Amino acid sequence: MSCLEDKEMLLGTMVYNNPLEFMLLPTNISAEARMANSYYKVYPSAPATKSYSFLGLDRIKEYFNIAQYRTLELSNVFAVKFPF
Repeated sequence: MSCLEDKEMLLGTMVYNNPLEFMLLPTNISAEARMANSYYKVYPSAPATKSYSFLGLDRIKEYFNIAQYRTLELSNVFAVKFPF
């Protein structure tokens, strides 16, 4: 395994039912928003030094440093629907 890959997604939806019944107005309004971020981190070429702390947590933090991740893909989607 040469790199660590991960993907985070945020989703949101909203629906508003129109209380007015008139043929020129939509029956409801719905919206959806999505954001996806796919990223990876290349493992270091040198192995981590031995740690004597509890469960080696200090080395794990160092190994998974979020600042060293690189973005593979970033996508944003926004949609609004007006059914009549």
